Amino acid sequence: MKRYTLVVGIDRYKYLGHLAKAVYDAREIHALLVEHGQFDEVPVLLLNEQATEDALRQALEYVLIKQGKQAEVLIYFAGHGFVAGKSEFEQQGYLATYDSKLQREQGELVSAEGSLPFVFLNGLIKKAELAGLAVFLDCCQSE
Repeated sequence: MKRYTLVVGIDRYKYLGHLAKAVYDAREIHALLVEHGQFDEVPVLLLNEQATEDALRQALEYVLIKQGKQAEVLIYFAGHGFVAGKSEFEQQGYLATYDSKLQREQGELVSAEGSLPFVFLNGLIKKAELAGLAVFLDCCQSE
């Protein structure tokens, strides 16, 4: 069975606070997967400014849709994650990309421009014809 992976690590953001070890963790996971993962391609690795919203969308589509048909896919993301929405009934979860820009109203996150919504990821997963999927999210909300 074919196997593919995407590894993302962002600890330096254009508009958000920085993290200490997301890139280190992503590099370590990537190295482990290259050495022991038996993947059909070298695992895709996006770090810091490479992990824009557009780049992450394209990489997810590539790994899940183009390569993932009847394959096993592993996704690892280390970086900021958060929930935003104008009310508790409109809130959605997001992965912060390098170019994420958050808007606050009265101290609450209300929008997440340039971020990757979980509904996009869920839509890709639903569309993909995967044999197996593992998603590891090493996220914190400390922006």
